[in-house]
Amino acid sequence: MHPTVSLHRVLQATSRRNGELVRLRPANLALLLCLVSFSLAVASTCAASVEETWSADQAAPRMVQYFDHMSKPKPFTVRVGKEWLDHRDELRKRLRKDMGLDPLPERIALDPHYSQPIDHPWCVIHRVAFQLWPGVYSRGLLYMPKQFPEKPAPAVLCPHGHEPEGYADADLQKRFLMLAKLGFVVFVTPQDHHENLPRGFSNQTYMVWDNMRGLDFLQSLPEVDKNRLGVTGLSGGGLQSQMLVALDSRLKAATIAGLTCEYHEILGWNWTHCHCNHWPNVMSYTDQPEISTLGFPAAVQYLTMNDWTATFAANDFPTIQTLYRENGQPQKAEVVYWPTVHVYDRVKRERTYWWMEKWVRGNRQAVMITEPDDIQIVTPHRALYDLKVAVPHERTFEDYIGEVSRRENPVIPDADAWKAYRAKMTGALRKLLGESRKLPPTGKSSFREIKPAWAEGLKVEEFFVASEDNILIPGYVIYPPENNKPASMEVYLSTAGRSAVEKAPQKYLERARQGAAVVLADLRFSGDYAAARLAGQGGDANGLAIAWDRNGALWGRPVAGLMTTDLQSVIDYLVRERDMNAVAVHVTARDDAPLALAALLAACLDPRITALDADFMGRSFAASAPQRNSCQDLPLICNILQYGDILQWAALLADRRVTLRHVPQSDDARRWLKDISTKLGTAQNLQLLD
Repeated sequence: MHPTVSLHRVLQATSRRNGELVRLRPANLALLLCLVSFSLAVASTCAASVEETWSADQAAPRMVQYFDHMSKPKPFTVRVGKEWLDHRDELRKRLRKDMGLDPLPERIALDPHYSQPIDHPWCVIHRVAFQLWPGVYSRGLLYMPKQFPEKPAPAVLCPHGHEPEGYADADLQKRFLMLAKLGFVVFVTPQDHHENLPRGFSNQTYMVWDNMRGLDFLQSLPEVDKNRLGVTGLSGGGLQSQMLVALDSRLKAATIAGLTCEYHEILGWNWTHCHCNHWPNVMSYTDQPEISTLGFPAAVQYLTMNDWTATFAANDFPTIQTLYRENGQPQKAEVVYWPTVHVYDRVKRERTYWWMEKWVRGNRQAVMITEPDDIQIVTPHRALYDLKVAVPHERTFEDYIGEVSRRENPVIPDADAWKAYRAKMTGALRKLLGESRKLPPTGKSSFREIKPAWAEGLKVEEFFVASEDNILIPGYVIYPPENNKPASMEVYLSTAGRSAVEKAPQKYLERARQGAAVVLADLRFSGDYAAARLAGQGGDANGLAIAWDRNGALWGRPVAGLMTTDLQSVIDYLVRERDMNAVAVHVTARDDAPLALAALLAACLDPRITALDADFMGRSFAASAPQRNSCQDLPLICNILQYGDILQWAALLADRRVTLRHVPQSDDARRWLKDISTKLGTAQNLQLLD
């Protein structure tokens, strides 16, 4: 085995946050030292076997390497003509599907509502409410010029980013006002975050549709030329601009500032970027540079600086430039770099005005425009948000999500219907867990007999099972007394992993004496791989757990999928190598809701697991927040509630012995599950305990 740990990627992940270089924390320094020793150990040709060199300190480097492999950039192929158009259409459809926007929602009436105006020397400003979904309204700012060089006029949509003062930020106001002075109708859409990934709604679901409806609003105005539309934004606004030009062919041009980069530039193995960057599966088939080209032949300008975009001009833009050149539009793509921090300052704004004049207005002879020094902005800044817009019968997007994602339990009249339900749900589960995206194992499984003091004479083996990539899962097997073939394999999962036996050996030894092969294993995010241990002394365990949730969403390989793979790998290895082929497998997870979920889902996929005892500790997907908040919450699985919650998945095990504890689902769901067991004649095997 010759795994390689990329120290460059770890330095990058742990020393760059929100585009600024930061000092490494002590925990990260310790991790780097650990990485160095791990790299030297695995690269050397020492005679020691894997199990003899394992230490808990190997867990973090192995996870970093896995992160590195899953986060590799996705270079794209330059295609020409029809091949490009076909690829673009396919990619757009995949992106919309993963955002929950395929098909696009119905374009219902915009029903605009206007605030009282603010009069500015160059324009009139209104706050406008416009309808996205039935009863769900967004609010933007309309800058209507007082003087038009021509009518109908070109228009620019300006989604804003994560500025502390939102669209009231002084630099943003200058851009909006200057564009209006130049005769562009300007509409500013907000940086609103709304997501419920278990139900299939990401922040991009809301933002992309919000901006598409923003274009609808601009096109509805008599002052606007419907065929001359542009978009521009910085950072989070740059992301919105990128996604809009990628997915909406109405745009003539876009300026994307401080955003486009390979995804790995904004991912960390132990921290996460803003959640608006994370939506399901996207990194499994594309990367941001390719996404930014999907608007071709729209003219796209990239403004880069000393943030995550610093290497874009050298690493990614040449391919984009080639695509535009090979398709006959070389002048429609440009990149400009400034050695500044992450800002949309005057020089970048002036470059934007020129680009919009050239490609949205259509003045190919446009010259660079100088912004006045004394632009009069609206003060106090809060005045823009204090523009009230009342909308009768308005409701929140969260209310809308709850309504449209409500699912009734399917009617299952008999065993044949249950088998069909199980087959359908099992197929869906494999996709939800990203089974097709598992990395092949590169480690070497091994075992050895040990004689720990707590064993009291029973045979104990320590194993190291190769899961995926270079991940090794440590664990113990405690065998029944000599010459007794195990009657069952009992797998115990806990946050402590295999070390749980050292704290309370008697309950495990007793089960072994009664004939079970007792297995304890350190699945990812337990034992040596526990989030608190991976985070290091003083590290943020919850932040690390959330980062892996978010990265998993992008990869299409959720944390629950990693844990499920680890558990199945352990079972596969012991069945194959330790002669337990005919032994029934029982899995117990009683002190950690994420491990309970892994046990349940593994049982759904693996018929060898004939008994399950899982304590969900009051967690379910519907009862949880739309996103994970701590290590104890259920790990994120995008779209899972489109199929079912804990009890709906447990229905796949209605022919087995199942004990579920502290599952906060409705009495109707409980009755539905019990009814299935009754119809299968296995009601005695189901226990739902509070």
